[in-house]
Amino acid sequence: MKKNSQIAFLSAYSFFLSILVIFVHSTHFTVPELQAVRKTAFFDSSNLLKLEFFFSEFLGQVAVPGFFFLSGFLFYRNLNSMKDWGRKLKERMKSYLIPYLLWNTGMTLLYMFFQKAECNPENLFQGILFYRFNPVFWYFYQLLLLTFCFPFIAVSTLLGRGRKKQGRIAFIFPFLFLILVYFRLDIPYLNEDAGFYYSFGAAFSIFLNEEGESNIFLRERRTRNTYLKRFILPCLLFCFSLFCYGYVLFGENIAFLLSLTVLYRLSMAMFFFCIFWLKGDRPALLCKGNRGLAYFFEALQEMNFYIYAVHYLFLRLWFILQNTLQRLLQNVLSISFYDGVSNGLKAFFYLLSPVYCLALAYFTGAMIKKISPNLWKTINGGRG
Repeated sequence: MKKNSQIAFLSAYSFFLSILVIFVHSTHFTVPELQAVRKTAFFDSSNLLKLEFFFSEFLGQVAVPGFFFLSGFLFYRNLNSMKDWGRKLKERMKSYLIPYLLWNTGMTLLYMFFQKAECNPENLFQGILFYRFNPVFWYFYQLLLLTFCFPFIAVSTLLGRGRKKQGRIAFIFPFLFLILVYFRLDIPYLNEDAGFYYSFGAAFSIFLNEEGESNIFLRERRTRNTYLKRFILPCLLFCFSLFCYGYVLFGENIAFLLSLTVLYRLSMAMFFFCIFWLKGDRPALLCKGNRGLAYFFEALQEMNFYIYAVHYLFLRLWFILQNTLQRLLQNVLSISFYDGVSNGLKAFFYLLSPVYCLALAYFTGAMIKKISPNLWKTINGGRG
């Protein structure tokens, strides 16, 4: 994205979602253990469990829905002709399909090299095409399906081009996906909730295209009315997300639970979207007056694809280091003292995991870019 464009803030938003994804995979607890916290009395769970619940479950489950929303938003932004559609599909070949196959191939060969998987045609096929040895790439698998195999939104948009209220009509698609979620109807290979987030982002983008995004949403002119509108929307989204989450806590109807879960995730993702939109392209407050730190974060924002691709592998090494330190402490400390130190150590490593992943991604990415700029651009989703 161009730095001066109206959507430059989306790089920072995507970077924020990447940090949440790192927290999701840094937890020391299983998903059922984290989900049990919300129905457990406050003092009946450890501080470590509550900490990891907040970042890995309450906020963490917003990360990938936010990515789907953002992907749909960007793909359908300024989609006005068949030529635009063809150009965007070609771009997604470079930013989705080629990196997807390349990373899956690398991870499959890595597993086979270390004898974690047998070298046979089935494993090669499953690993390269169906991310068997690269689990975090389920997101890109779903994104490829939504982009190339389910073109209904694009066809509808182009056929209805110029039609009045086309932007509002586009919201039919997320509504249909929500119905599928409610009735638990499956589409082969596709996650219906992923389709909901993606199609909502697409519909939102089509609506802004029709209404004129520079006039009603990403307005450059600074007025009191503009700030008021920008403030009200995130407040409404935050309140709605809490309402949905509250029902998820105490509701019993499974259909409503599923529907309100995806609505919570989307509304919270859009809440953060609006927060970054309000902030615009200004550097983070912690970077204020520190050009070096600001440059570091700006560079990382251009590595979002690479960060997502490597964070899971980096965290495996991070957990090996944690386990090694814990075994050493267990041999040195008494059992009663070790429990407290162990939880403190886990909390320390947990909170430090984004810093570790981002720093390692920055230095390894810079090294790859220096050695081979073309390879770097390919494995970073076409971003230089």
